[in-house]
Amino acid sequence: MLTIVVAPGQQNEWGELGVVSLVRNIWVRLVDALSRAFVPESMWQDPVRLREGQRVVAFHFSLLVWCPPFALLTTLLDAHASAFFLLLGIPLVLLSLILLRLSANPKLCGNSLCCVAFVEFTLLAIVSGGVHSPINPWFTCLPVYALLLSGARSGAFWTTAAAAAVSALVIGHRLDIMPLSELTLRADEILSYTSFLAFLTVVFLMVWLSQDFENREQESLREANQYLAVEATTDTITGIPNRRYFDRLAEQEWKRHDRTELPLSIVIFDVDYFKQFNDAIGHAAGDRCLHSIAQGVQGMLKRPGDFVARFGGEEFAVVLPNTGDRDAARIAEQIRLCVKGLRIPHPNSSLSPYVTVSVGSGTIVPVPGDCYRDFLREVDRALYRAKAGGRDRSVHVAAAFADASLPV
Repeated sequence: MLTIVVAPGQQNEWGELGVVSLVRNIWVRLVDALSRAFVPESMWQDPVRLREGQRVVAFHFSLLVWCPPFALLTTLLDAHASAFFLLLGIPLVLLSLILLRLSANPKLCGNSLCCVAFVEFTLLAIVSGGVHSPINPWFTCLPVYALLLSGARSGAFWTTAAAAAVSALVIGHRLDIMPLSELTLRADEILSYTSFLAFLTVVFLMVWLSQDFENREQESLREANQYLAVEATTDTITGIPNRRYFDRLAEQEWKRHDRTELPLSIVIFDVDYFKQFNDAIGHAAGDRCLHSIAQGVQGMLKRPGDFVARFGGEEFAVVLPNTGDRDAARIAEQIRLCVKGLRIPHPNSSLSPYVTVSVGSGTIVPVPGDCYRDFLREVDRALYRAKAGGRDRSVHVAAAFADASLPV
């Protein structure tokens, strides 16, 4: 890519932005401005249709850019009929854009642009030499316009139309039906040269625009997939990972600790008398309560590998990688005190005027033959021991082996 060379120690006002990138940014801004004017509001709600509409606008803009300079050039070369037809293309392109605004159909508007281009190229060829017209290479743009904007069937139709127009010019030449040729020899040479350069530029522009919009669509698709992935693994009420994410990551940690022979700890805690809380205050307040607990515990966990997830209902689970018995029991107790410290009023609790939790935790050094699900059940049993023991307390189980029993 051609870039702007900046002398050492100097800061170019464009920074590291190359000339091509600068032109691209200007182009994108202009296309965005036209899109806001001609793409209907209904299409802005659908990213795919919006991209289609913006692509149509960009190709219309490319034709608008092409008409004025060639109209000026043909005027200077005394080809006034050619200049008139070129200037006529400007309102025709704008009418095609208005059709996009009215119909909200990018493919229909793409075909209308092809029609405008076909009429323009044919009229220009007739008044500038027929089969020998310097404009004739532009007919090859029609299939590209049609394919990129309206699909394969449209591409086949406009390919046939372009071939028919060129064939008619050839037949007319053979039959000595000479079209008007208002170009002098000098004018023909200049237009042949400039038309060829413009043709190369427009072919590049069309391919570049297509790739640019494809890249945008891929980026939008990646963002959408990332958003869906987050949505699929995030609990909407609490804002923390859900059970699906917990199971996947906890099993990954299990396999990793099996290889490294390091201790893995899991904590499961449950809101005490949560049904009574909902009955007294309502489910909306219950959702806010769960959100506060989740955010409070999440803020309490300091190590990057530790994470809390909603396990189900009013249950939460915490994974503590590389954490031994003593630290796991301490963190479980800190979780209990953290929730109690939130001081969320609980009008129907026989334990405390505030919301409390019961906590079960466990630690294991996985060895071949151990089962993650069995260990999770052991931790869940520890939680129920805490609830059976009066709630608002924590119980820890150390399961060094798969068949380790709970302490009495």
